[in-house]
Amino acid sequence: MSDENENEEALGTARSVYHILLGIGIAAAVFTAAVCILMIATFVQLRINDPLDDPVLVELREEYSADMQNEDLQKQIRWLDYRLRSVYFRDRGQIVAGGYMAVIGAVIMLAALGIGQALQKKLPLLGDKVSDEAFWGAISSSRGWVAAAGALLVAVTAYLAFSTETNLPTEASLIASLQKRTRPEPTPDKGPDKGPEKPARDDVRPEPAAKGPSVEELMKNCTVFRGPTGTGYSPAKNVPIEWNEEANKNILWKVPVALCGLSSPITWDDKVFLSGATRKKRELYCFNAKDGSLAWTGTYETSEDASTDYEVYADVETLMHAAATPAVDGERVYVIFANGELVAFDIKTGKPVWSKVVGDTTDNMYGLSNSLLIYNGSVICAFDGYSYTISRFDGATGKKLWSRERDDNTWASPILIKTKDKKTLVINAGNSEVSGWDAETGKKLWAHDLLSGDVAPSPTAGGGLVFANFQECGIFGIDPTGKSEVAWAIEELDQGSFSDTTSMVTDGKVLYQFHEDLLTCVDAVAGKVHYEQAMEGSTSYASPTIVGDKLYCFSGDTTYVVKVGPKFQLLKTNKLDEYCDSSPAVVEGRMYIRTDKSLYAVGE
Repeated sequence: MSDENENEEALGTARSVYHILLGIGIAAAVFTAAVCILMIATFVQLRINDPLDDPVLVELREEYSADMQNEDLQKQIRWLDYRLRSVYFRDRGQIVAGGYMAVIGAVIMLAALGIGQALQKKLPLLGDKVSDEAFWGAISSSRGWVAAAGALLVAVTAYLAFSTETNLPTEASLIASLQKRTRPEPTPDKGPDKGPEKPARDDVRPEPAAKGPSVEELMKNCTVFRGPTGTGYSPAKNVPIEWNEEANKNILWKVPVALCGLSSPITWDDKVFLSGATRKKRELYCFNAKDGSLAWTGTYETSEDASTDYEVYADVETLMHAAATPAVDGERVYVIFANGELVAFDIKTGKPVWSKVVGDTTDNMYGLSNSLLIYNGSVICAFDGYSYTISRFDGATGKKLWSRERDDNTWASPILIKTKDKKTLVINAGNSEVSGWDAETGKKLWAHDLLSGDVAPSPTAGGGLVFANFQECGIFGIDPTGKSEVAWAIEELDQGSFSDTTSMVTDGKVLYQFHEDLLTCVDAVAGKVHYEQAMEGSTSYASPTIVGDKLYCFSGDTTYVVKVGPKFQLLKTNKLDEYCDSSPAVVEGRMYIRTDKSLYAVGE
């Protein structure tokens, strides 16, 4: 009797377990199927509903094409573009999350049904008259078809989530299309001054360059995009934290700029430089820092080998022909335009010294935006077009010192850093690599596969680390010494997302990202988020800048000044009459700000 009771008890337990497993398996199957169907439907919807065909956006564009000086329409288009992109990438993120959920659901379903069936086969040994034999028999007889159909559904969902990249129209430069461009064969060598040059091999000995300006001269000026090293940090002192154009407070001067562009101002001693262009006209301007008067306008004869039919983003077409920021070394000013031509101008006269076509930009879907660097009497240029290269040219002659092919495409600008092991590196961030290159030889020293999509935020550096970020990828701290390693990573924020255009900035202790209307502060050493602070306005294309212990965040016609540190403290909110999309140039006692129409000098 005791044995029978024990048998019945074991039988009851076993039957309960396999019924539970049966329920889990069926629930997981239904869940997986529902997720797969929902994700496929979302994917199809993304394919059909082009964000750029939004009727409101189309109407605004039509209005703007008829009135291109209407600043209110510009702001509405920018705001709507941000909103549409946010929705687009939210849906894209749901597809990726759905892919993970479908795979997990399928694994649970297979495990539950497999264990349940194995358990059911043992129940007759315990004396069970199984009432579910018909069910399991049906499962067994049809499992081939069920498994094939389920596997196909899950496989399709996983493929859409993890492999398929979305192809958006080429005019949508602010919508990261997740489309990695296929790199074609390098263009043939057409000579030193006539056409795109073929990159040199790594084993070719680089040519020496003439000695450039001293470190002291470089550091007291803003020689390249976002400061002397391109990181966005400035040691300048006595820069005002308050200004107001309406009240004429701390506005030293304001002058019009003939041709517009996204490029930022740069400085050398008593001179301020800006580039401007249209599809047919390209100019470099030199302003006197004292009063803003125009010292000279640099022009040159365009090569017949330069690109003409290149793409630019339609909503900011007037700005994209001169999107890359020039560079200056005290003797010459270097500028690269959207047609792929690199030109050196004499700093005193504005006369062209040399020019060359770096490459064909026809294949650049949004427009050339990689700014230049200065290093030891030479200019370093990251180029994206039919080929992806990084090259170094002698500043005096334009002679190519070295040129290397890159494995990534990018709209970010490189930066220059000095590592703890005394090496000078060019740091580049793109799809998919963050990479370090020896500035002297051009040798690629290391690379980390961290980013994807149409990367636009430039890397920054401080405190011995390099930092990179991009939407849907994260924020990464990288040790650039030796073979390099990733020190830390932030793959998700509590409130916001990762930047798609603006670059980060650091003082070596804290790291800032200003994206849309959220300012994120991170411990630069440990990679922990200090705070995420909502701001009143959304970011423009101008990247935040640190000057001493003050952070300057740009939002159209408004600039927020924040105390640098782990706790948020807003110091001032400043206003101009015009919209700012370019990062500032900062020197002792001054900040130069380019707007859509003008150049401002802010100082006390």
